[in-house]
Amino acid sequence: MNYLILKIHLPYFIFIAFCVIASDLLVSQETSKKKINKFITSIEDIESSEEAFRFKAEFITNNRIKLSWSISDNCYLYKNNFNFHTSAENKIRISDLPNGVTKEDEYFGKAEVFYSYVQIFVDLQKWQNNVLRVSYQGCNETGFCYPPIKKTLKITPEKNEIVVF
Repeated sequence: MNYLILKIHLPYFIFIAFCVIASDLLVSQETSKKKINKFITSIEDIESSEEAFRFKAEFITNNRIKLSWSISDNCYLYKNNFNFHTSAENKIRISDLPNGVTKEDEYFGKAEVFYSYVQIFVDLQKWQNNVLRVSYQGCNETGFCYPPIKKTLKITPEKNEIVVF
């Protein structure tokens, strides 16, 4: 008798199990679609690196330049990701970077970062009309990290001229 009831109701049990599994899959797919749509929308809202980190280079004296970054809201630059390169015959000294804010970063762990604005002074002790290469990296608070940004500065102290490209 029990076997007969099970045999008659088995298709119903299978149908109910299928509905439960299917509804769970549909809900998880809907959640994934929402996450994907949110991600796509946030990508559209992300500023370019030029907008997020507005870079400026200017002469202070014949032998000293100031490099500065105006940083957009909800963006930051990593203190340890600043790099400066020039040819061997040029002699420069980079000022000590100011203190940043310690942040627990999902990519780099505990990191020191700059919000809003940062400036660095470069002393040109000996300069042979060559270039200074500057690179830096930052992220925004939504989790998007920019690739390293590279600038090349052609510095002509005699003319107090800096061309950035």
